[in-house]
Amino acid sequence: MPGFPLRPFSPRCPRAWRQIVFGCLALGASVRAAPPRPVEYYTRTWTTDDGLPHNITSRVVQDAAGFMWLATVGGLARFDGREFRKIPVAGQTESLGFNIRGLAEERPGVLLVIPTDGQLLRLTGSATTVHPATTALAAVGDKPADLHVENSGAVWIGTFDGRLLRWQPDGATTWFGREQPLSTRSKRFTFATDEAGRTWVASDGLLAVFRDGDWRRHQAAPSGPMLIAPGKDGAIWVCTAARLLRIEHGRLAPVCDEVPWENEFNSIRHVFEDSAGNVWISSSRRGLFRYAGGRVEHIATPYASVSFVTEDREGNLWAATDGGAVQLREKAFQLFNVSTGLRQESVSAVCEDTRGRVWLANRAGGLAVVGPDDPRPLPPAWQDAAIYANVVCADAHGRLWFGGGRDGLRRVSLDAPVAPERLLEPATNPHLLFAAKNGDMWFAAGGDQLGCYHDDRLRIFTAADEFPSQTIRAIAEDAKGVLWLGGPSGSLLRWDGVRFQAFDSALGLPRRPIHAITAGTDGLLWICTAGGLIVKDGERLHVLTQAHGLADDILQQVLEDDQGRVWFASSRGFFHVAKAELLAVVRGGASRVTSHVFGRSQGLASVTPTANYQPSAARTRDGRLWFATTQGAVVIDPARLPRDLPPPPVVIDEARFDGQVLATGGDVRVPSGKHRLEFRFAALTYTTPDAVVVRHQLEGVDADWVESGSDRAANYSGLPPAHYRLRVIARNSTGQWNNDGATLSFTVVPAWWETMPARVGGLLLLVGASGGIARGVSQRRLKARLRRLEQEHALEKERVRIAR
Repeated sequence: MPGFPLRPFSPRCPRAWRQIVFGCLALGASVRAAPPRPVEYYTRTWTTDDGLPHNITSRVVQDAAGFMWLATVGGLARFDGREFRKIPVAGQTESLGFNIRGLAEERPGVLLVIPTDGQLLRLTGSATTVHPATTALAAVGDKPADLHVENSGAVWIGTFDGRLLRWQPDGATTWFGREQPLSTRSKRFTFATDEAGRTWVASDGLLAVFRDGDWRRHQAAPSGPMLIAPGKDGAIWVCTAARLLRIEHGRLAPVCDEVPWENEFNSIRHVFEDSAGNVWISSSRRGLFRYAGGRVEHIATPYASVSFVTEDREGNLWAATDGGAVQLREKAFQLFNVSTGLRQESVSAVCEDTRGRVWLANRAGGLAVVGPDDPRPLPPAWQDAAIYANVVCADAHGRLWFGGGRDGLRRVSLDAPVAPERLLEPATNPHLLFAAKNGDMWFAAGGDQLGCYHDDRLRIFTAADEFPSQTIRAIAEDAKGVLWLGGPSGSLLRWDGVRFQAFDSALGLPRRPIHAITAGTDGLLWICTAGGLIVKDGERLHVLTQAHGLADDILQQVLEDDQGRVWFASSRGFFHVAKAELLAVVRGGASRVTSHVFGRSQGLASVTPTANYQPSAARTRDGRLWFATTQGAVVIDPARLPRDLPPPPVVIDEARFDGQVLATGGDVRVPSGKHRLEFRFAALTYTTPDAVVVRHQLEGVDADWVESGSDRAANYSGLPPAHYRLRVIARNSTGQWNNDGATLSFTVVPAWWETMPARVGGLLLLVGASGGIARGVSQRRLKARLRRLEQEHALEKERVRIAR
């Protein structure tokens, strides 16, 4: 095989030696001392621009059906994940304002609401009634401020004058502090239920427990104001001006003695424990704090004033702020760009070395390296400021290969203090590097140059190797060690170590420019093209496009994650598909897949994945997926995406008959005729609600399921008299179907002339009329015949007379 030996590495100067040594030591230390990756949160805010009645919100409550209810200064709103609906509360007047000061669910379908007029109201559907406890409040001239509902249905009401009222479902009431207020300074009460089902109450200088009519103050209660919250394991969290404490089995113990709100506890508004065991503290001045892992950290929010924080059933956090309703979800991506340390915005290639560090080809910015869990990418100590890097690839021997433009290809050892060496080939414009399992480093450069380095010897492939002169943009190696290559010509080449073979031409596969090839598990080969995805399964090739459910046809990169998903970088950004769904289509068990877009709904602004360079995507040993884009390096952590969310509750929210709202409870009956029936429904999910699929079917009318559009509605007109049943089902963003869904039965009542008696009577009348008409016609015919006979007889008599 023709070739030549490489030149040995040589340091430039002693100073360079020192820089390399210190740089390698620093990188090694960063790897050894790497802290756990911090949890970041993506926030999404809904405001009056989205339909919220007012931006200042005070409470967020999820009801038993799954709707989110928001109390605002401008009134009460219900949210289904897509739109807000302002719910009028009877008794509110414009002069007193529409502020909702308190909100809680008393029982399924019934909300307790505290408006500004001092009453306690019940909201059932759209009907508002005055709660019986209002009478007891009016008797002492006090107004409700805080609410808590026990599992027994008893309602605790904290008042503005520092009193407590406990109302029981049988109408019995018990006052605490009626003569002498329990709280004289903060006049704010918080409640919690412990593992024994007892109700705890806290306020300024008050920490007490109530059970079976017995009210006792805790002997070890701290002085001063405090807030409490229930823990998921039955414990009670106690937040004071100086500490965060915990009550377990009645015993009070501190868990954190250093808190950031020590000098401004008056700004603390609410305490809450989420399903993961993290404790959240909301502040009216500094947003949110989170206690996790033994320490309290500040969590950035879009607005500094947060009055309330809670969690929905899917694990999303909700914060009521002065700037709207804010949803917080664990952030599943990072973006490395100029703001985080890169010298240039665009990244064209990424790779991982043997130490778990990720290298970024930053073009005119040279190289940057990100150690495991490092917060910022840094240039290596040996990097020349003038270096240009379009591609970068690490081999199994601890060497890094990189280059671009006129710099050609360079190589540096990461395990020894040596300077990078410039290789003879390619001399310019390398755009592809690939490390084969046998140690060969393949490269492609210029227009159609293809070669590899094997044991420090160079080989350039020519027509003698049956290599058709063409540009190569993608290389992958399958489980058998066979290399697959492709490029703009669309020809898929196979290299078996001896010669190249055009694999696709033998199968008659249409030519599509090939952008990337990735060897998947189970012997699969994923081939990204400008016209969809080609899947090599065994010796067969299958083409999947948007017609099969892919979000885009112009695919730039593909990676598998550890959660059974296949990720694509496309001209429209990123999306993923369940691998099982792809295989079901490839192997004939299904016709479509479901694509899940990863972008704006996860907090990632529009990015453009890099094309025409390899490797421009990599899955690192920690399971994260790295993609090169023109806006920087995007790192997606699939493990932080929600998996197997509960199926979304489905609600048939409204039915209208010729524009008039129908009551959907009980036996729904509508008259027949040329009338219009409209149904609106909701799938109550708040994790990427735009990815929800909703289907409906009117039994007896729709032959199959009908996929609803973005309006979540179904319209029917001119239905004939019959009994009907409307069914609605939905699937969430993780593919979980609620096949039970929701149903609504209704009857189209026939008009009187469409009833059976009327039809029978009409038939009899028709028969009788027909018989009468037939008889009349017969009689007329008989009479006419008699007249003719009489005339004939008279004529005959006249003839006889004349004859005589």
